[in-house]
Amino acid sequence: MKTMYRFTLALSLILGLSSCNKRGDEDVTQFFRRGPKCGSSPDYAILQQSTLEPSRWDHVITVHGFVNDARVSQLIVDLLEQSGTDSYKTVQINK
Repeated sequence: MKTMYRFTLALSLILGLSSCNKRGDEDVTQFFRRGPKCGSSPDYAILQQSTLEPSRWDHVITVHGFVNDARVSQLIVDLLEQSGTDSYKTVQINK
């Protein structure tokens, strides 16, 4: 039951963000790097490895506003990797 809750949370975040205006990966990352962090912990980006260019990582989700953004972003990465064949990683984008 807990796994289903986590999967639903990850899926909701992905679907919610997919409806946002399309911006370049670098624009989103730079926005969070320039500004103050959102919430009490540093913000994190979840990156997906490109299938066409394995050396490129695309910014797909920004995690911010949680008590522990690092933990939430790693949880999402773990769930995404369980549900498919793509590779993901999380990186801190501000202090």
